[in-house]
Amino acid sequence: MMKQYYYKQRIDTFISEDTEQILETLSSNHPSDLKTSLKDSWIGQIENLKQQFLSDPRGDIFLKFKTPRLEQRVDAIVLINGVVFVVNYNIGAKNHEKHAIDTVVDHALDLKNFHEASHELFIVPILVSTEADKHRNVARLYKDQIVTPLLCNQSDLNEVISKVLKHTHSNDNFDED
Repeated sequence: MMKQYYYKQRIDTFISEDTEQILETLSSNHPSDLKTSLKDSWIGQIENLKQQFLSDPRGDIFLKFKTPRLEQRVDAIVLINGVVFVVNYNIGAKNHEKHAIDTVVDHALDLKNFHEASHELFIVPILVSTEADKHRNVARLYKDQIVTPLLCNQSDLNEVISKVLKHTHSNDNFDED
């Protein structure tokens, strides 16, 4: 039976763990041999996530988490203070493509509706297009506790997560300055 995720760790431990070790864990759970492009993509994601969480290493991280209904793998699930951040990467992308936004939203809906542990939690879909310009996010919290998709680049993921955490439990919407 396949695991629901390829890798799970506390974020503070994840940051200090060797990238090659994490890659080895991911690879050992992957059903086929890794192509160079996939390996490079995973390394880029790991390195970016480590860098983004250096200043605030709380919570848990799951890499390559399998969604229940769609049975697709989310690049990263970050769980902090009862908020589930569904993070998909688009390595090298200069724009936030509609299909990529739709995919991360589908993952968030799948978790909210078909993953029992997520039913009562806030779910925040985030697309990281690594080479995109910084996006001014306006987050709206829907009644089902899913936030509108947020768009990041390789340098502002932690900033966006921090802003969400300040507002989510108060049920406030936020508008980035």
